Amino acid sequence: MSQTSYNIEQGEAYAGMKVDSRFDTVESKLMEAPANAAVPFGIGLMSGNEDAVNQVRRPAKTKSVLTASTDLVTSNSTIVTINGTALDPVVYADSHADTMAAIAAAIEADDAVLTATYPGSGDDITIIGADGVAIDASAVTTGGAGQPTWTQVQSDPGVVRGILVHRHVEKAQTTGVAALYDTDSADVLRVGEIWMPYTDTPEVDAALYFELGAAGSEGYATDESSGNIAVPGGKIREVNATLGLLKANINLPQ
Repeated sequence: MSQTSYNIEQGEAYAGMKVDSRFDTVESKLMEAPANAAVPFGIGLMSGNEDAVNQVRRPAKTKSVLTASTDLVTSNSTIVTINGTALDPVVYADSHADTMAAIAAAIEADDAVLTATYPGSGDDITIIGADGVAIDASAVTTGGAGQPTWTQVQSDPGVVRGILVHRHVEKAQTTGVAALYDTDSADVLRVGEIWMPYTDTPEVDAALYFELGAAGSEGYATDESSGNIAVPGGKIREVNATLGLLKANINLPQ
């Protein structure tokens, strides 16, 4: 007997699965990840730290801008803390600019830091983590006639490369999770539609962002712009709360 009814729904989705067989663009890249760090399928990826063209990595807060609320003054003593480690105090010397430069030099000497840059004026020090290390910086100033307070803004300085397409690989014995690791070949979707894990409950047809603020969920889909990474041409098309996944449409410039 001939078939008279059809199910228009496709099979149950999983993270990193393409939504359908529409035209898409997938590039082959090399995964960059810390030792033994698993990179889950379906998350957003950024340009690599070691090789920005051929490597991709999970988003991370590798850039921190540390800002003083006012200029430093005579007898100020500033202690900067990088990723929980307090550095030696830096005492005011000659001028605000000279002292800020000395603070930047002290930060750059830390093993977790690649560069710490003070432009010669103003109140900002820009810190970049070494080898993709996320940077959490804070500072406290004491002494002197007045003391600035310090604020931090964290971000990822990389370029959005796409979304990690699922590949059938063996699950790790230690975690039971299928994922990619450092130096693995990665299939990266630049144009098309794919299933992604998400944080909170995004709105359908909202702009797509890669999560950066929620620890452990870096690269997940979100519609929250604050503190997260804007995806050029990215849209949220459908949210499946049962699966904890959404359809993300991406159309990166070629």
